[in-house]
Amino acid sequence: MGDMTEPDLVVNRHTIEDVLARLVDETPGFPPHLAEAVRDDAAVREQEIAFDWLTSWLSNEYVPLVPSYFRRLAAVADYLGDERSWYAVAWLRGQVQWDGPPPEQADPPLDATTAPRVVLSLIAECPELEDALRYALEAVDAGDPRAGLQELVTWIEVFETPPTPWFLRNAIRVAEFYHDNALSERLAALTR
Repeated sequence: MGDMTEPDLVVNRHTIEDVLARLVDETPGFPPHLAEAVRDDAAVREQEIAFDWLTSWLSNEYVPLVPSYFRRLAAVADYLGDERSWYAVAWLRGQVQWDGPPPEQADPPLDATTAPRVVLSLIAECPELEDALRYALEAVDAGDPRAGLQELVTWIEVFETPPTPWFLRNAIRVAEFYHDNALSERLAALTR
């Protein structure tokens, strides 16, 4: 397949095994037993599990990521399409070593299908809340993204954590999507 540059990176059922293997090969210090597990799982079409091995290790070891590597992780998560993969990549965004200030994230599409992903991205924006994030994640996992956002906003209020403009803009979009005026008002109060 040659060198995997971003413009010609294609992640599909024909390339996923190779893409995952290359990501592992390009990760300095990745344990050989985990590399083997990633390759084995990818080979038997268990790509979500393979990707979880990789992203969990990157997160647990707090490995600094270059932007091109991160974009390839994001492409794999987009291909896989499951919330766990997508959340892992959203969380890893904080480990990217950007050249200069990090680029502003685009506002994700928001509809009934994507709302859980948007809330997971909002949760990933708040790593300083640590254990409190569990409650928001549990609500999303239970199928109630609105409750997950409500829980997250409660902890932001309790810990007086200043949210980013991207967070506020997208949290308000989610609250409005669910017609939750009380939550919209709470979010507006965070901007003051």
